[in-house]
Amino acid sequence: MLDFSIDTLSLYTDSHFTLTSHAGLDAPPLRVSAYENAGEDGGTIGAAFYGSRLVTLTGTVRAQDGAGTADYNQARRNLAYMCRIRKDSSGFPTMTPFSFTTLDGVAYSFSGQIKTFQIDSVYPTWGKFIITIVCPDPNIYGAAFTSGAVTRPSGGTVSFPLIFDPTFEFGTGTGGNASAYNYGNADAPLLITLRGVGSNPYIYSPLRGKNMKLNYTTTLSSDVIVIDMKNKTIVLNGSTSLLSYKDVDSDWFSAQAGVVSPIQFNTSSSSDGMTMEVTGNVAYVGI
Repeated sequence: MLDFSIDTLSLYTDSHFTLTSHAGLDAPPLRVSAYENAGEDGGTIGAAFYGSRLVTLTGTVRAQDGAGTADYNQARRNLAYMCRIRKDSSGFPTMTPFSFTTLDGVAYSFSGQIKTFQIDSVYPTWGKFIITIVCPDPNIYGAAFTSGAVTRPSGGTVSFPLIFDPTFEFGTGTGGNASAYNYGNADAPLLITLRGVGSNPYIYSPLRGKNMKLNYTTTLSSDVIVIDMKNKTIVLNGSTSLLSYKDVDSDWFSAQAGVVSPIQFNTSSSSDGMTMEVTGNVAYVGI
């Protein structure tokens, strides 16, 4: 590792700490539902999913050269503070952010709930720590990607679903076409932002064969709708839920691993000025 941080505390650049080992960044556990076939050879896999990731960090904490016990104890308190339980205004747990950079210079991040935090003070100015983290989201995330602002198609009436144009140049999303390049090895959740005036916005993923349509019309150029595919929320202007306006035939979808995912966009009126932006982070099942 070139760096590893718990929130804003670096276990590399801060000379009080040394990260000696880590585990759990390779792959999350698998949840497999299986049973043996009655009266015949073999069995059946009913379902397979990734479970929560468990990450373990071990290392040392010490006083800086020439400093004493007070410096060591303050370093311990700083680490304990970063490993505290965090809650939102409603009392629900919020995850602690973690970030790290591997020896090849690639930056990653994940988030989780601290499950255990222990320090064994071997000497008055030196001790060993162990931290375990439960990560509900099994993915590890890399660089961010964005489609940029995409307008609805122009030049006449367009029927739903849109017909994907294979000549479209990926990464230059305009005129109803956008792209999400998730070059990781896990499907990446998407955040879709709609801005401005638009009627019944329709978003389609040709690779997934899934769409997201809202039976709703925005009226102000300042209106912003955020569709969070991971958390399954649709929010207008940061506060109003539009889940009840989600079309019954709509579904949530993600960016497929290792490929460019075309995302198509339209509204029901040619005079609409609404734009769409697709954002996310490259996702990895393990690194």
